[in-house]
Amino acid sequence: MVLFHRMLTVGPSANQVTYNTVVKGYCNLGNLNNALRVVDLMKEHGCKPDEWTYSELICGFCKGGKLELASKTFEEMVLHGLNPNEVTYTAIIDGYCKDGKIDIALSLLEKMDRSGCKPNVQTYNAIINGLSKQNQLAEAQRLSREMVHEKLFPNIVTYTALIDGLCKNGATSLALKIMEEMKERGCSPNLHTYSALLCGLCQEGNIEEAEKMFASLGEKGLVPDHVTYTSMIDGYAMIGRVDLALEFFRQMIGSGCKPNYQTYGVLVKCLLMEHQIMDQKLAALPNSVSSFSYSEKVINNELVSNLLAKLEEFGVELTIDVYRMIASGLCREGRWFEAYQLVSSMIDQKLSPDGEIYNSLLQVLASNLEVDLASEIFDKMTAQGFELHLTGYKALICALCKVGRTSKAQSIFRNMLAQLWNPDEIAWTILIDGLMRGGHQDLYMTFLHIMETNDCKPKVNFCCLFNFLTCISGDGVNCCQVGAKHMKSSCVILIRMFPFCHSRSL
Repeated sequence: MVLFHRMLTVGPSANQVTYNTVVKGYCNLGNLNNALRVVDLMKEHGCKPDEWTYSELICGFCKGGKLELASKTFEEMVLHGLNPNEVTYTAIIDGYCKDGKIDIALSLLEKMDRSGCKPNVQTYNAIINGLSKQNQLAEAQRLSREMVHEKLFPNIVTYTALIDGLCKNGATSLALKIMEEMKERGCSPNLHTYSALLCGLCQEGNIEEAEKMFASLGEKGLVPDHVTYTSMIDGYAMIGRVDLALEFFRQMIGSGCKPNYQTYGVLVKCLLMEHQIMDQKLAALPNSVSSFSYSEKVINNELVSNLLAKLEEFGVELTIDVYRMIASGLCREGRWFEAYQLVSSMIDQKLSPDGEIYNSLLQVLASNLEVDLASEIFDKMTAQGFELHLTGYKALICALCKVGRTSKAQSIFRNMLAQLWNPDEIAWTILIDGLMRGGHQDLYMTFLHIMETNDCKPKVNFCCLFNFLTCISGDGVNCCQVGAKHMKSSCVILIRMFPFCHSRSL
């Protein structure tokens, strides 16, 4: 990069290959802003971006989760008469699939074919994986057959995506047949394939077959990972064998396989079941206390201490990383009270919760409208210099608005604006996805005014904004009037849209 800047100042002049190489370098580093600056420099120096330039940008945007920018760049590329290649198409198709917008991905696949650019194995894999995750398994299977017809043979990624989708939809028997088919085609299943099948077998309660498959992994030279172990632990829990689930967790620790937040989430579920079993036994005794009151007492007061005791018994060192994963597991299980207790336990043990733990806890508290505890966590984060994620601000502000504490919500919103967030991100995340989607249209204007008085003016794409607001409110005219009044820089777009808005709202 130093050499590139020297070329710009003292020469020789950079050519298209040089610019493209630098763009690719910045995209690979995830530094998309610098990549765009290089493209601007390229244009200023009379060097037109070519297919490679646009492809690198689109791939970079998709990898960085900037799908809207990728889409705009793709449109600009076509507008300039440049033809996207299979790498470009595959990148943006994969981006839309991962974003759950499978219909757009399928339309791009058709467009790709019409343009004479043939999909490759990676393109089909992206679509099949997206379809499987959206439970559109018939279409996924049809495309896998289409691949074969096009002389593109499914690989391990294709088969595993199909198997995973089938298993998650209760069709494990069909998934097992597909595994046999892949073996016949000379494609050996890997650990991800077996993990998907194990999860499916366990979800269906077929623990015996799951045990046999797990036992065979060693013979195939495969070492179980946290996904494999977690599936088995969850499977035992589902059939009520908490003892075997805990024993399998012990085996997991003994093998040197580190649990992740999902494993701890399942372990929490096991301990809850253990408490319930204990409660049922006590309830059967003469003169026992009521089942409900005992369960609540045990779950609320003993779950965290029991969990930590079990981990120490199994030889797990209670580091900050372990606490973080337990907190994440508790939050994902919706156990906000226990997550709050866990943080208190950490502080008692002279361990300071980090930003990730605080963020997870605050969001689960806010989603359960525990606004006092959420506000307490927010104050602790602020005092300790931790930054709340934008999604955390959304959760807290919306929760406060929902319980009628709008003054507090506005105060926190002003605090957030001081953190120098991108105005567009604030507008989309807090105002639109948070307040508008949450039914707080009346507060939308108030918060927008706060942004403007703090010199934080968004420049959102009003075509997208209009469609979103119209879907929510059914009043396209009012939406445009709101935008025109408060974001004057976008008036030209709004005026051009107004006739369409009027007809839409009639």
